[in-house]
Amino acid sequence: MHVTVLMSVFNRAERVKAAIESLLAQTNSDWDLVVVDDCSTDDTPRTLTEFAARDSRIAVITNETNLGQSASLNRAWKAARGPLLARMDDDDVCLPERFERQVKFLREHPEIDILGTAAEYVDPSGRTLGILRRPALHAELALEMYRSVPVLHPTVMLRREVLDSLDGYNVMLRRAQDHDLWFRAYRRFTFHNLSEPLLRYTAPSRPTWRTIGEGAYVLVCAGLREMRPWVGGWNASRYAAACLYRRWFPAAPSRSISAAQPS
Repeated sequence: MHVTVLMSVFNRAERVKAAIESLLAQTNSDWDLVVVDDCSTDDTPRTLTEFAARDSRIAVITNETNLGQSASLNRAWKAARGPLLARMDDDDVCLPERFERQVKFLREHPEIDILGTAAEYVDPSGRTLGILRRPALHAELALEMYRSVPVLHPTVMLRREVLDSLDGYNVMLRRAQDHDLWFRAYRRFTFHNLSEPLLRYTAPSRPTWRTIGEGAYVLVCAGLREMRPWVGGWNASRYAAACLYRRWFPAAPSRSISAAQPS
């Protein structure tokens, strides 16, 4: 089963090289990469051009203006040619067997639509901070939808019909677009997580005000859509409080090392 990797890049010349090199090192070679340069102003365009010249599986799309990750990922998804779509962020690194393990699982479990994995949680210098894991089974994930994201976004491999039927990411959101997508998906599609770490996930930076606002907005909207406004409102307040704590005390240890906040 062919996999198309979706990546959006903005001013990551110093990190995107390692991300793409980790794709080239995959034990499963049946993939292509659609990478969208979101109007970078550093050396990112040159780096991407060099990779595309080196490997015909890599296609680069360039935004004329900065559109944000949601719109950029939608451009990548619409250009994809594989029945399976894999997410990859521009500052993370796939472990060599990631695609092989995920494709095998999805081939053997046609009832699963969206598949995440565990991840090694690393700081920007590459030092391992821990292992991030989400529950394996859909029923467990559905119960926690308002408290944490069901899958770690850059570990996801999903069937193309998921994005086709949901019309992709919400372009109004520059943050928390993954949690919004999962909220729209979890009653129609089935999630699962592999317990094996198959990606090195770079610790996010201190939450911005936009991250806090849009993350809370997604939770409130989900509650209204599901006719549970009190659930959405309460969890939006919890989420905002947790993000504010991370802004004020970025070095403090946190039980949310699961990194399960909307990104």
